[in-house]
Amino acid sequence: MIRISTLFFLICLCSGGVLAQTAPVTGLRDNTPGVHAFTNARIVVAPGRVIASGTLVIRDGVIEAVGDRITPPADARIWNMEGLTLYAGLIDLYSDYGIPKPPQQQQSPFDFSAPPPQPEKPKGAAHWNAKVKADYDVSEEFQADAKAAEQLRSQGFTLVVATPQLGVFRGQTALVNLGDGPASGLIVKRRVAHAITFYQEGGFFSGYPNSLMGIIAFIRQTWLDADWYRKAWDSFSKNPNQTRPETNTSLAALQDAVQGRQPGVMEANDDLSFFRAARIGKEFSLNLWVRGSGEEYRRLDAVKAARVPVIVPVNFPESPSVETPEEALNVSLEDMRHWDAAPENAGRLEKAGVPIALTAAQLKDAGTFLAQVRKAVERGLSADGALTA
Repeated sequence: MIRISTLFFLICLCSGGVLAQTAPVTGLRDNTPGVHAFTNARIVVAPGRVIASGTLVIRDGVIEAVGDRITPPADARIWNMEGLTLYAGLIDLYSDYGIPKPPQQQQSPFDFSAPPPQPEKPKGAAHWNAKVKADYDVSEEFQADAKAAEQLRSQGFTLVVATPQLGVFRGQTALVNLGDGPASGLIVKRRVAHAITFYQEGGFFSGYPNSLMGIIAFIRQTWLDADWYRKAWDSFSKNPNQTRPETNTSLAALQDAVQGRQPGVMEANDDLSFFRAARIGKEFSLNLWVRGSGEEYRRLDAVKAARVPVIVPVNFPESPSVETPEEALNVSLEDMRHWDAAPENAGRLEKAGVPIALTAAQLKDAGTFLAQVRKAVERGLSADGALTA
């Protein structure tokens, strides 16, 4: 059972060192070094590596020393953590924190009385289809959300990979700090991975592609186009006398991913979509991650054989209502089986040797993340495995 006795260490790490360094300063600035020594703490240095009673020193938001024989620096503020446990901050690899949310669909997909919304028109040298937003960069539009950050920190998170939510090829993710301050101090790493999905907003009237078959064909064609774009510009650079290829900012943004130098993270909302993603990844030799559906346990051997890291959600289904005979008849055997087996998904993947990372994505309330992880630990995920993930 995972018990986090204090999150002060996590918040302290999260909040340090995020002041603007290039913006002009108005008035006085306190630039006194922040040095803290947490003493007499049980420190989980890494999964399976625990210091029963040790000291951890932080200087200006950076860990300076940790161990059981550390003498606090003379300039440090001392915090006695006896009886408390310190963990390293957690990282969520698939979060919608700090980025614009998809617009709410106003028109019913079966309402033909009103004219359908017009598909978005591409701007500049972007892809001809606005659902390819590969040149979108989260770091350029990221906005910190103090309330959401506080909720995530309460669960032990100090960093998240902010992932765009619009389009099929959704663009570049960014690793961001959950502390306070301007975006320039919170963005830790730009362009971590490309986000791609089989599912997109807008429904049938959103324009091509608007079916699963069409989206799969569209994804494959876009990867082929990105590879052609690379080869065309490479050929032109060697022989400028030929016709210059078009400029396409979206295809240009996919170059590192199509050559396997940058991960592509695909969203799978059911067990079959996992294998669709894995097949595309194999076809184009992608450095693929999959944000799973929680149903990977259903075909565990095939998931293992795919050799793809899985970002595992912990949004286990609620208990089905079977209070009356009528309600019981409306609950399928498949739903009952999934309700029972879903908390075991992460544990089964761990035992099968599949690399996993846990995410708060898809939870209605991110503040329930730790409670859900505890359920997974009770149902087979090891405590060290949970921390590793």
